[in-house]
Amino acid sequence: MQFYFNSVYNPVYDFTTARTSSYRRLQMACVDKFRFENGDRLLCVGVGTGNEILRILGKGYRVGIVGVDTSGSALRRAYRKALAVGETIDLIGMDAHHLGFSGDSFDRVFSHHLMGFLDDDKGATREMLRVLKSGGQFVITYPSGSGGLSLVSEVGRSILNSIQSRKCRQAVTEFLALAGAAAVNIPIAFWVRPRQGFYSNRDLEKLFADLGLTDYQIQEDSVYQDLIAYGRKP
Repeated sequence: MQFYFNSVYNPVYDFTTARTSSYRRLQMACVDKFRFENGDRLLCVGVGTGNEILRILGKGYRVGIVGVDTSGSALRRAYRKALAVGETIDLIGMDAHHLGFSGDSFDRVFSHHLMGFLDDDKGATREMLRVLKSGGQFVITYPSGSGGLSLVSEVGRSILNSIQSRKCRQAVTEFLALAGAAAVNIPIAFWVRPRQGFYSNRDLEKLFADLGLTDYQIQEDSVYQDLIAYGRKP
């Protein structure tokens, strides 16, 4: 699977998935959950090619960002993107199961579209909370479904909207991005996520109860079929 991400997914991600309006809405729904303060330290676990980081920087927040990922090709892309907007961020090759930071190191922790690819997502959640300060804020997404059929439906809606709105150029761009996203996500939607399993609200509530979390909320994204869990560490 790492070969697939390095050789196929990462090179085309920024021209397909990252350009779809549905995915950008999901990104913003996650980023908008944070209440940043100047000087905060933010850890992005599974930072990928850095699009979520750019969203945060684009809002003008002056925070120290550390991004970790196991994919070297994704980290290189994230680094180049940050440089292109005049920012320098710390990017580290690191496994989410074993975060090499002391406890209580970060004010915010963010993990987007990662849990469906991990062997021990519960252990990774525990690690993220370990490095988060008491009272610190987390936003973590968990897979609630494969996302395959919903992506196909989104492509269909895009075609219909283009016919109705007659905004041809915008519609074609959106359609091509969605079609590309659907294509590169097929192995993920129908093999990786089902193999790792899905979460219901009740599953997350049990996980968070086991981890001692009480101050949190859960929101569902219908297209990519993610549960967005956000709250604060006791």
